[in-house]
Amino acid sequence: SGERRTATACAPPCAALAQRVAGEVVCNVAAYKFNWGNKICDGILPRCVLRPVGAADVAAAVALAQAESIPLSYRSGGHSYTCNSIKADSLHIDLRSLNAVQLHP
Repeated sequence: SGERRTATACAPPCAALAQRVAGEVVCNVAAYKFNWGNKICDGILPRCVLRPVGAADVAAAVALAQAESIPLSYRSGGHSYTCNSIKADSLHIDLRSLNAVQLHP
């Protein structure tokens, strides 16, 4: 599973997350393409980024952030012009990889 992660070493909480999820955990956040759409957001970097593959990955990230007292931020399909969807040194969940809905009637 390590081949999907970046070569940059993760901080301990992010390394622990990488072991618990099926999605990609990106620790080289300076190279991650956020494309916020507003220059004032440049330089606001999370500790790591999770690109989840399902709800279990999101739940694992939320639980870890709470247990480690790490700020949590997330992004869906758009961006926040006022930078509300990114927090410095947070565990950031990039939800853009979740692009389908399954209903179980």
